[in-house]
Amino acid sequence: MVGGFCAIAMWHPQVKRCILSDSSEGEGETVAVRGLVTAGGLGTIVEVETERNEKAMSYSYAFVQGPLPVRAYNATISVHPTGANSTVVWTATFDAAGMSDAEATADIEGVYDAGLAGIAKELAK
Repeated sequence: MVGGFCAIAMWHPQVKRCILSDSSEGEGETVAVRGLVTAGGLGTIVEVETERNEKAMSYSYAFVQGPLPVRAYNATISVHPTGANSTVVWTATFDAAGMSDAEATADIEGVYDAGLAGIAKELAK
């Protein structure tokens, strides 16, 4: 449900579509890049996957561009088994851009809350 870099389009209500591509980084390395087309016509958010740990069931990513009030944004989403269930943990560090720290934090928390609620809704089907 959560693990694929473009799986967010299945469960986040603010993501209308995810476009996955690869980008070359020195010495033949490629990294996953996703373009998240947002609902409501807000634009496209571009993010690059910076780390993936299948064993720990987590991946990290960085914001490249788009309609978010942040810069230097780096986030990790991980799934932690808890018996028959799981807990999803989504964390980030960032600097506010164009608004106060409190406003940017509230905005990002709203994005996360909507996404986590979307995961719960999909799993309840």
